[in-house]
Amino acid sequence: MTEPDGSKEKVVRLVLRAPAAPATPWHPEIYDRVERVLKGALDDLEDDRLDADDRAALASESCFIRRFGFDACRARRLLVLEFKHQADLTDREIRQLYWLGSLSFQGGGVRIHAPLFIAAYGWCLVSYFALLMGLVLVLTLTVRDPSMLMAGRFVAFELLMLAAMGLAHGLYIHPRKILSRSER
Repeated sequence: MTEPDGSKEKVVRLVLRAPAAPATPWHPEIYDRVERVLKGALDDLEDDRLDADDRAALASESCFIRRFGFDACRARRLLVLEFKHQADLTDREIRQLYWLGSLSFQGGGVRIHAPLFIAAYGWCLVSYFALLMGLVLVLTLTVRDPSMLMAGRFVAFELLMLAAMGLAHGLYIHPRKILSRSER
């Protein structure tokens, strides 16, 4: 068939040929067979989302513990693996979130619990430690004749403050960053 603009339209028809004398126009066997095929295809799709490491972690508790650092029943292991892929998280992030208590199982799913006020508290701590570092630096620079002992104490204090800043970031701020990244 040619259209007025010169293009050709192709018509495809699907024809269902029934047996010569069907008892009813709809056969329950056909529906059962289609349902089985579709269920099998959906199961294969779900299996394709899980790689070999995921299948091993799902099947074996010890493999899951080695990978994520905590134990869970098979249903929760599946939830964690699905959440990991859905939120695009790394194994280390899952391990860290669980260790910090920010990974929770609620309502048949996995959720990251990282309130904004806790991240704000972390930023306050980091700012406080940075202020202390600056004050100690100023005090050290104002001394006329700093001794080696004083210089050593200064370096030790600055390293301690850097470690405290890293700990505050990891405990309070990083879970919120993971949450905001996973919600995108």
